[in-house]
Amino acid sequence: LSSLVTRLVGFFPNDPISALFGAVNASFLKYTLGSLLGMLPTAIAFTFMGTSLSEPSSPMFVSSVILIAAITIGSAIAFIIHKRKHSQHSEN
Repeated sequence: LSSLVTRLVGFFPNDPISALFGAVNASFLKYTLGSLLGMLPTAIAFTFMGTSLSEPSSPMFVSSVILIAAITIGSAIAFIIHKRKHSQHSEN
């Protein structure tokens, strides 16, 4: 779940994230699946955005910008909720 969320947020650079998960001995399978699933929506949205870059008012471009913003905001909210939930468990 952690690698999925960090990849979805998109604010974190990939190399330090990969090094971090390697340093904490994260499960390779969970890390790989989380990374692939976390990067896929953004990669698709950026591909659509690049395809329609010459027409920034086109529905494809606008929808890809909205999708990227929604992914970033949604995953940031999910990360905050997860962090709060996890900190409450450690306090109890």
